Amino acid sequence: MDDKTAHELHPNGQFRYDLARSFLSSVSAYTTDRDERGVLWVAYRHPETGDVEELGCLPGSEAQIRGNLDIARRIFLSEYSLKGADGVLRVDCSVSRTLYAQYRGLRPLQFVNAFEGVAWAILGQQISVQVASTLKNRIAEKYGTSWRGKFVFPSSSVIARLGYEDLVRLHLSRAKAQYLVDLANLIERGLSLERFYRLPTEHALEELVKIKGIGPWTARYVLLRVFGHVDVIPFQDVALQHQWSRLNGLERKVCQQHLVNASGLWGSYAGLLAFYLWVDRRRSRNLLPGFPAQE
Repeated sequence: MDDKTAHELHPNGQFRYDLARSFLSSVSAYTTDRDERGVLWVAYRHPETGDVEELGCLPGSEAQIRGNLDIARRIFLSEYSLKGADGVLRVDCSVSRTLYAQYRGLRPLQFVNAFEGVAWAILGQQISVQVASTLKNRIAEKYGTSWRGKFVFPSSSVIARLGYEDLVRLHLSRAKAQYLVDLANLIERGLSLERFYRLPTEHALEELVKIKGIGPWTARYVLLRVFGHVDVIPFQDVALQHQWSRLNGLERKVCQQHLVNASGLWGSYAGLLAFYLWVDRRRSRNLLPGFPAQE
């Protein structure tokens, strides 16, 4: 496909391309660059070849893409039908109804490369997004691939050749250094992360937590953000708890059970509640370009 030719992404049902593109450009989990024409370029390591490629997301409300459309479908989860999620508009919870109405059509953005996505989740355990981003960038700059003056996260084969101390010197904790190197070696010895796209959610959760360094929060996070399981909510996530509290006018952070109860109203689309809360949290802090904080 000619990268200079724009192709329209045809989603399965309503799709908030404007919101998805804004979120994609604003979070440090992805390697992006905006050119002088306003095209948002996303760098990724191809899940099969390991080569670094780029995807261009044109400005506007219509999803015009330059590059590999299959990769765009994966990032935006555009073929996933949200038709059944409209039932949220009828639940007895005004916060849920409002969230769904505001972000209806937006799907949880995905990582193209499963190893990078799981690595990002491991790096983010029990620290802020800002610190996790710093650690990820250090690894990318030291061992990744240069792209438009930035760096793309390295492949599992590169990380597998490292010793724990190589990552500790980049200020990772020894535990996280061990988790990443050991995971990379498991992949190099035949562990397939791709199978988690296909496994039923409960089975996938059981298998993921068997991997050292992946606990309940990490397993739920990667199922939602890497493997496209929209029925999962990482209710242990502190940011989600804070945002749910804020929207409900509560002074203190709610406990996990509040989110579990709320997600039950979303049924098999519970992951949408998580993603919409993350998006709304960024918006409330004026961190979502083109979507100012609401009064």
